[in-house]
Amino acid sequence: MSEGEGSVNIPGGPPRPPPGVQPDDPIDRRTLRDFMQPPRQNRSSYLDLPAPANPNNAFVVKTGMISQLPTFHGVDSENPYAHISDFDGICALFDDTRVSPDVIRLKLFQFS
Repeated sequence: MSEGEGSVNIPGGPPRPPPGVQPDDPIDRRTLRDFMQPPRQNRSSYLDLPAPANPNNAFVVKTGMISQLPTFHGVDSENPYAHISDFDGICALFDDTRVSPDVIRLKLFQFS
């Protein structure tokens, strides 16, 4: 193995860059955390809600609705199927003839 090959570092010496990477490359300065936590996008939700036909008749989420929703934290003791069942039952209570039940569920799911 020649001097520039591999990723062997001498203790106490400067770390060698991987093959094909220049020493001044910004990739050398990134930490493992930078790779594990990609930059966040400005998009607040990945759900694409259909635009209402009439903006004056749009479904409005109220704080009283949010407080009635079940919460799910993802711990081992929680049952995701029971959460979805409870969530679906509570969303059925918020019947609004201006929008479909799917729009109500999509708007409220981010708060459960």
